[in-house]
Amino acid sequence: MNVHEICEHASALATPAEVIEFGAAMRETNGFDLSKQAREAIADVLMIRGSELDCAGATYDALYGSPDDPFDLGSDEETGPVITPGNPRSVAREFVKAVYDKKLLAWGGDFYFYAGNHWRAGQVWKAADTEVMRVLWDWLATCSVLDSAGEPYQFKPNPKHVAAVYAALPAVVGFRGDRNCHIKTGERTALVPVQNGMVDPATGALHPLDPAWFVTHCLAVDWDPDTDVAGSEFLPFIKGAFGEEQLATIQQIMGIILFGDRSFEKAMLLIGPPRSGKGTLLGILEALLGATAVSVGSRDFSNQFGLQHLIDARLASIPDQRMDAHSDYSALAERVLSIVGQDTVPIQRKFLSPWVGRLDVFIAFFSNGLPRLRDAQGVLASRFIYLRTLTSHRGREDIGLKKRLLEPKELQAAAVFALEGYQIALAQGKISTSAEHDKLSDRAHALQAPAAAFLARYTVPDPNGFIPTRELAAVWMAWGQEVGLGEFSIRAIGRALHEERDDRCQMRRTVTTRLKVGKRVVKNSRRRRGYVGMSWKKICDARGNFRRGRIIF
Repeated sequence: MNVHEICEHASALATPAEVIEFGAAMRETNGFDLSKQAREAIADVLMIRGSELDCAGATYDALYGSPDDPFDLGSDEETGPVITPGNPRSVAREFVKAVYDKKLLAWGGDFYFYAGNHWRAGQVWKAADTEVMRVLWDWLATCSVLDSAGEPYQFKPNPKHVAAVYAALPAVVGFRGDRNCHIKTGERTALVPVQNGMVDPATGALHPLDPAWFVTHCLAVDWDPDTDVAGSEFLPFIKGAFGEEQLATIQQIMGIILFGDRSFEKAMLLIGPPRSGKGTLLGILEALLGATAVSVGSRDFSNQFGLQHLIDARLASIPDQRMDAHSDYSALAERVLSIVGQDTVPIQRKFLSPWVGRLDVFIAFFSNGLPRLRDAQGVLASRFIYLRTLTSHRGREDIGLKKRLLEPKELQAAAVFALEGYQIALAQGKISTSAEHDKLSDRAHALQAPAAAFLARYTVPDPNGFIPTRELAAVWMAWGQEVGLGEFSIRAIGRALHEERDDRCQMRRTVTTRLKVGKRVVKNSRRRRGYVGMSWKKICDARGNFRRGRIIF
């Protein structure tokens, strides 16, 4: 802990016994090896708290002990390591060696700390106020410099000194490789850190933890490949939520989220009625991934700094997806396609320089129904794996289920279950899908790009073909009710077909036909609104049926 955290902890002590015990610990450890100013500040906070709890005398005795064994606040003449302020790079090297000992990296415009099993980003909220800079101020206050006679004296840092050393740190601890690479050799790895080691997803073997691998995520479980998944409560929950038909799909999706890379280039869209298990599944994934599971809204994809927290994320969930007239569909589709497709994307960061790179994040939408993510080309719909929860438990909820599923043994079972699914997906080279996926995929294509879906289903290119407007509108309206598009006017249908930019979607008011009368060919022109260049895939029994709204194919 730094000085600020220790002071906050001391001021929050609730009982006299805690204050006295903390004071004794300060004396025994000589102020936790902090600088004189820091020890004085902590002692003052502790004495104030002791006075508030009517134990000031006991606190003083605990802090300072007997005259022969006092709490050492340090003297004004004490000096620390000798530095050369005129050489910021050498000072930065000494700082890293003394404080972090090969557990600090600069990557992507941010500092990363080794947290015992993975590398985590620093708590950056302003360029001039980072976790590293706070520690740097405290360390420089303990250093010494030499005077003209070669005698050391206490160094008094100022903002200029601190900024110079801070700016030199990336040159000392900078890393130019990518995530999941060895810091020295650049070799890539698929190992996934857990609490007790690093798991090889291909074999399930456990390897020792090693800070030489730059991996920025960790699963919050102790890995045990012998965990009894069949005897856990997690497996019945998954089977009850998704059924046997979708079990393989959700198992492989979970495996890709927790253990896999993003080479499958897929996202998940999970729909279902309220109280059907969507939130419980998301809670399990968040408990396993910890801080690398983040929640975003649809508007974050169009905000300037909305995606800043996705840089180190493994899962980006969009729960309770709602789209309205103010939603920026084009920005959402563009961002999702670039992230899922593993493109290099620029991300604006507040008070920091833009981050440019590939996001190692899996996007998952959770909604009660299919969201209308408009994409005229229909590409976005093909990027999703669709799942549906089957049963709503509204009115008969098991309110303790989620708490039980977040216990360590259940999380271990979920991790082992997911790894088996990831290995299956790797072996077959794709994610298994179900009939429910195919059905929802067709509906999603219709909702996102209705014109393209309609033309593909009902029409074929025909250079000499012609379909009257009212006839096409009648078929469209019947199809729209089937897929849930809602009401469309003839003008709205025309706009949708025009946006498709298909050669078949050319409106003509005058249609010229050639009639053979005896040996002569007579041109017959008449005014009819319609579309040329296409015809119906199948013929209805009578054209009059279209005008009456009865569509028979």
